[in-house]
Amino acid sequence: MKKQLGAYAQQYPDLCRQADDVGQGGLTFEIETRRLSFRLTAPYSEERRSKASTWAKKWGIQAQK
Repeated sequence: MKKQLGAYAQQYPDLCRQADDVGQGGLTFEIETRRLSFRLTAPYSEERRSKASTWAKKWGIQAQK
């Protein structure tokens, strides 16, 4: 999310700006309220996780660590 906000702040400086860099990896952004939204998703069921894992293995997709 830091990278996305940083890129957005560079592209739209009148709508978003980096307000602070607290060190240790934390950044603070000020963004116009109308520009921000988020959505909560329910956790995957064990069946869905298993199907997704099988599909990823079939296509050679590995999880990032």
